Amino acid sequence: MTDTLLVPTDGSAPATVAARHASLLAAGFDAEIHVLSVVPDGGAFHGVDDPGEAAEAAVESATAELGDASVTTAVREGAPAETIVEYADAAHADLIVMGTHGRTGVRRMVSGSVTEHVTRAAEVPVFTVRGDGETPAPADYEDVLVPTDGSGCAEAAVDVALDLATTFDAEIHVVSVVDVNTVAAQSELTNARLVLDELEAQAQAAVDRVADRTRSRGLGGETAVLQGSPASALMDYTEENGVDVVVMGTHGRSGLGRFLLGSTTERLIRRASVPVMSVRPTREGRDERDERDGE
Repeated sequence: MTDTLLVPTDGSAPATVAARHASLLAAGFDAEIHVLSVVPDGGAFHGVDDPGEAAEAAVESATAELGDASVTTAVREGAPAETIVEYADAAHADLIVMGTHGRTGVRRMVSGSVTEHVTRAAEVPVFTVRGDGETPAPADYEDVLVPTDGSGCAEAAVDVALDLATTFDAEIHVVSVVDVNTVAAQSELTNARLVLDELEAQAQAAVDRVADRTRSRGLGGETAVLQGSPASALMDYTEENGVDVVVMGTHGRSGLGRFLLGSTTERLIRRASVPVMSVRPTREGRDERDERDGE
């Protein structure tokens, strides 16, 4: 269930577009919205003379995009990413909806890097949106893409995707990508054809499992096994098939100091033309994964 959304805002164009998506999501899920602006430690906020006033203006601007939704507003001071995650926990948010500039490099203390930090640290799904402020949110979400590699991290996203698709009566696109770079690396030791066949069989099995779950929920959709670089293949599929939102798992490493995010998810967050909802595995799932990694 998605009852509470958190919309962090800095007044930027991507944050405005994120608020528009939050309005659509809140209407679909009948959820309340919290709008939060964070004044960074030291008071720097877009180089303005009055950071507090700028934060209040950012909140007001985002709230204006939310229509008839039930809205709670807040301005906090602190490190932006940590403050957003802490507020999400305190407000019992089920989903964080935020913009990103889509810039590369985790050291940039701009919206893009804050979004990356929140995506890694938040316990709840994070719905990230790129945009120039002129892009309207869709009237509906009609096509939802769920990439899968059969891992627990990928499976964690399936339930979220199915809930989203059920709420908006959307079709599910289940896609797995055979990474050609993996084939090239492994084929140095064995026959390339055998490696490719094995990876394609694994990808097809992963897709079939999710497709079975999709049909059991009464949802329609498409399936595909692709070859190529995962991020590029998924972005091409998104463009060619009119996908409205991508829902996918991430390794969800703990701690804001970590620089590694699932690389495919990270690239899609930065570059995809549609929103990306990243989903961490449950704590139980992460423990199981860590145990497997230890072995």
